[in-house]
Amino acid sequence: MCRYADRENVAKRTLFQVFLAFLLLAIFLRICQGKWFICKVYVFDFHLLVLMKLGVDVVDKYSEYLLNNTKSKDYLKKTNLLSMSEYKQGQMSTGSLDKTNLYLNEEGKYGNIRFANISYSNPLHVEKINAVKLILESTEAITHFLRDKNALIKLKDDKNNLATVVVAGGQVQVTLSPWFFETQSVGKIVGIIAHELAVHPLASEKLTELQRETEKINTGVNVRKKIDLTNDVIFYDGKNNADHLFAATGGNPRYEIYQQTVYEMAVAMLRNVNKSSCINERNISDLIFSYFSDTATILATNDHKDKAVEKLEKIAISFNWLRKEWLIFLVGKEEETLLRKLTPQKQCGERTSPLGDFVSSVTLRFKQK
Repeated sequence: MCRYADRENVAKRTLFQVFLAFLLLAIFLRICQGKWFICKVYVFDFHLLVLMKLGVDVVDKYSEYLLNNTKSKDYLKKTNLLSMSEYKQGQMSTGSLDKTNLYLNEEGKYGNIRFANISYSNPLHVEKINAVKLILESTEAITHFLRDKNALIKLKDDKNNLATVVVAGGQVQVTLSPWFFETQSVGKIVGIIAHELAVHPLASEKLTELQRETEKINTGVNVRKKIDLTNDVIFYDGKNNADHLFAATGGNPRYEIYQQTVYEMAVAMLRNVNKSSCINERNISDLIFSYFSDTATILATNDHKDKAVEKLEKIAISFNWLRKEWLIFLVGKEEETLLRKLTPQKQCGERTSPLGDFVSSVTLRFKQK
């Protein structure tokens, strides 16, 4: 009888342990629901792309390793986990692929725009992100770009950059300076986001194979384009960003895509003026101002923005030229009359002018090269 009783007790204990194990597993899975991470594993030099449920720190460290490993970059390029422009110019920095943008959308849907490091207890922060989200979701070029992707906009301090973008598979992450988000208008905020998307991955995705090849040829250090306005030349020197140069010079597809995206964003803002106090005529003007000043700075400095304060006069000349090109572009377009009215006035190169103040404040805060 004792033997049977012992066996019964052992069986009960075993059943209880199995039940407890399943219970703990169920709790763990519930907590981690949807937190899938994409990792790349090396096994005797074989590359495997696997889905793993791992701790956040492990994935973050592993992603840093991948982005710093040349063979990993080659593999990620082939599997479309890095954008072509980022791979080409080697602009992936350590840790730039944030752990939060490795989450796969648990419902399998795309087009979601989320925010991180926002103070939801701050009414102004909430009002701004709601306005930014509405504008982006109403901009045709951006919704088309996000048809198979989700976006995360994250506030993050970076002493070198005002904003950055990284694309990994179906995830897009834009990092933005908290200082800029807190001190600048919604118009200038979406202007910077327009740059990060429409100058880089959105434009890269729209380019044809022939256009990509042409950009590659024109990235040679001996290819120089004269800027008649300032009698300067603009060229890729290995330290600036080729995407920026193509987006700033007329006649390039990347230039036209950037311009069209800003236009669509301005139209989207006009259609939503009554839906948020942060979407108004002033902010539409700020969006266009941001576009002009960004592109003008690239032209005047050959995309060496740390030299911007020294070249405010040339930036103003380029700004006014871009303004003229914009007004020509608007002819016959939807909302032409209103957008002409909201287009910023010509600027001078004085440090105290709106252009001089904006460019100087950004240049002196970030060590952009």
